Amino acid sequence: MNGNVVRRLTKSERGSVLMWALIMSICSVLLGSAYLLMADYLNQMVLDDICKKQSFYAAFSGLKNGQNSPDIENQSLQNNYYGGVGYGYDKILNERGNQGLASWSNYLIWGYGSASAPDGRYSWRDSIQYGYGTTTFADYLWLTVSERDTFTNDTVLFWTPDTLDGKVHSNNYIYIHSTYNRPLFLKRVSSCKNDTRPPRATLPPQVFKVPFLPNAGAIYFPDQADSVRKYAGSSYTIGWRDSARFKMYYMRIYGDSYKLLRKNRSNPPNWDTLNWSDLPLIPFGNDAYFVYGKLYIDAPKAPSRQLFGLKGRVTIAASDTIIICHDLVYSCSDANGIVPLSGYDALGLISETWIFMSKNFSTSLYPLPTSTLRVNAGIVALKGSMACEGIYDNTAPEFSSLVIHGSIAQRNRGVVHRGLAGSGRGFVQKDYKYDQRFAKDPPPHFVPSGNLREVYYQP
Repeated sequence: MNGNVVRRLTKSERGSVLMWALIMSICSVLLGSAYLLMADYLNQMVLDDICKKQSFYAAFSGLKNGQNSPDIENQSLQNNYYGGVGYGYDKILNERGNQGLASWSNYLIWGYGSASAPDGRYSWRDSIQYGYGTTTFADYLWLTVSERDTFTNDTVLFWTPDTLDGKVHSNNYIYIHSTYNRPLFLKRVSSCKNDTRPPRATLPPQVFKVPFLPNAGAIYFPDQADSVRKYAGSSYTIGWRDSARFKMYYMRIYGDSYKLLRKNRSNPPNWDTLNWSDLPLIPFGNDAYFVYGKLYIDAPKAPSRQLFGLKGRVTIAASDTIIICHDLVYSCSDANGIVPLSGYDALGLISETWIFMSKNFSTSLYPLPTSTLRVNAGIVALKGSMACEGIYDNTAPEFSSLVIHGSIAQRNRGVVHRGLAGSGRGFVQKDYKYDQRFAKDPPPHFVPSGNLREVYYQP
C-alpha cells in the first residue's frame, strides 16, 4: 500500500449526490425558462409599444387625409403604409348652412390607425376624433363692424363700469375712456386696426387681463339671416315678404309655447292693455322662426299669469326692427336674469335691421330705482345697432339698468343712455355678461362668422 486512503462511497451517499444533481438540473431548467419567458414578455411589451405608436401616428395620417379631402358627405378611406401598418378615415357631415353668398359646413372626422407585429401575434388599433366648423357670432360677447354711432357718427367709448367677460372684436378701432373711467377686458380683445384709441401703451395694464390682438382678420357681417330663413321654411315663417313693411307682430313666450298678435302698422295698439287670454297658445314646433315685419317680443316670468320664461332652444329672426318689450328670460334663469351653466334653454334673436330695448317696458327710474330690464339671448343687429328705443329723439324715459346675459353683435355700436344720471335718457347702468355656454353650444342656426375653429379634438 502506498499510504493513501481510498474511501469508497456507500450506495446511500451516491444516491444523495445524484438527487442533488437532478435538483440543480431542474432549477437550472426552471431558471432558464423564467429568463426566456421574461425576455419574451419584455419583447412583447416592446412590440406592443411600437404597435401603439405606429397606429397612433397612422391615425394622425388618416385624420389629415380626412381634413384635406373634398367636402363630400359620408366618405371614408382605408390605406396601407407598409407591412402591417394602415390608416384611414371616416368623414360625416354634421351641419351645413349659408353665410351671405357663401356656404359653410361642419364635419366630424374619425382618423383610424392600425398596426400589427411582424410575427402577426399582436395588433393594435387607435383612433382620433376631430370636428371643425365655423365660429358663430355667439362666440363673442361683443362684436361690431364699427364703434361709431350711426346717427351722430360719434365714437362710443368703453368705460367704467364695463366689464367684458367674453371675447370682444371690432372690425374698426376700439375706443376706450382715456382717464379714470376705464373698462376691464377679461377675455380676448381683437381689432382689425393696429391699436386701440387711445393707444394701448397709454392705458394701465389692468385694462387688459389678456393680450390685445391688433391687425386681426375682419369678421363678415351678412345683411340677412339666411340660415334662419332656410330652416324656418314655409311652415315656420310668420307673415309675407310683400306685406312686411305694413305689418307688425307681438310674440309673447309662454315656456315652450307662444302667443302671437298681428296688427297693421297704421293702427298700433297699446300693447300693455292686450287681453292675452283671448289668444291661442301655439307650441314651438321648430328651432328656427322667421318673421316678415316688425316684431315686439318678450318672455317675462309671472307665475300668476302662467309666464315662466322661455323653455327650450330656438332662434327667432325678423326682416325689420325687433323691440324687446319686457323681460326676455329663460325658465332656468334666476331672479336677476343670470343663466346657470347647467341650463339648457337658449334664444337667438336676430334682426336684419335694429334691435331696441323698449322705452315703455317699465316705470322710469326716478323716483323708482328698481326698473331693470333683463334679457337672455344671443342678440344680432345685422344692418343697424342694439339701442334703447327713443334714445335719439329724446322720448325715452330714464331707467335703472339693462342686464343682458348672452352675447351682442351689431354692425354699428348703438346708444343705450344719453346725458347725466337723473336727467338723461335710457339705461343708466348696463351689465353685459357672456353666456359661456354659447362658446360650445350657440343658439340653433346662429349667424356664422366665417372663421374656422376646432369643435373638439380627442386622442
